[in-house]
Amino acid sequence: MVAETEVHHVQFTCVAAAVADLADLADLDLPPPDAVHPHLERSSTDVHVDASTNPLHLHLDFDFLPTIRSGSFADIGRRRYMEDEHIRIHNLASHLGSLLACPSPSAFYGVFDGHGGADAAAYMKRHALSFLFEHGDFPQWSQADDMYMQSVEKCVRRAFLQADLALSDDASVNRSSGTTALTALVLERVLLVANAGDCRAVLCRKGTAVDLSHDHRPAHAPERERVIQCGGFIDDGYLNGVLSVTRALGDWDLKCPDNTPCSTPSPLIAEPEFKQATLTPR
Repeated sequence: MVAETEVHHVQFTCVAAAVADLADLADLDLPPPDAVHPHLERSSTDVHVDASTNPLHLHLDFDFLPTIRSGSFADIGRRRYMEDEHIRIHNLASHLGSLLACPSPSAFYGVFDGHGGADAAAYMKRHALSFLFEHGDFPQWSQADDMYMQSVEKCVRRAFLQADLALSDDASVNRSSGTTALTALVLERVLLVANAGDCRAVLCRKGTAVDLSHDHRPAHAPERERVIQCGGFIDDGYLNGVLSVTRALGDWDLKCPDNTPCSTPSPLIAEPEFKQATLTPR
């Protein structure tokens, strides 16, 4: 089974001034995947997708439903200790159970590229599902029309911002620790990617890579302009001379130095950028 995609792009440029106080979030443990290799985890179902940015070339089949296979690999590289985490759930409906009505197939993936220590990325691995599905008023499944997907985007955006604030409130998380975040949510034929930072989502179409995210870095002109407008500066390619990304969760020593109140918008934000792809068969 092969699929094409129609890709949609949504960019938020405004950041909420405040988010409501957060309730305590309980951990939602992930089921251990079956290991088939010391460094590779795989599931049992299959998906193949293609991409097209031209909706005129779509071959719509409303009876088409993809099957899903996922794998993961982590490499510490040259670092002294691992700062990165990921979430891989290829059957979201089964994982959430009665907590939320999800379609079948449905899946959720998250990549958290930590910096300044492992605290922030580890926190997101433990709590991301709670922010999204327990405390985020995630809409009950109806159908993946425009109105429903707008509600999903709103919920995912709020989860990113709430998680960012929670990292500042949790005393166990070092204030200098931060993480970029990229999530991918599959609901029947719809794939929604949310990104804050420089993790990457790439769709393969006939051997051609199709970007479903782009890096939020000082070299990107819109990000550089936003940073300067918020009172930040770029020094040798680094935000305020210290950070290589312009969007991240955590890093509260940079967002609010010396525990001072955040009276002005920070040049470093947790606002996610969205891209949506509709999976269709050929």
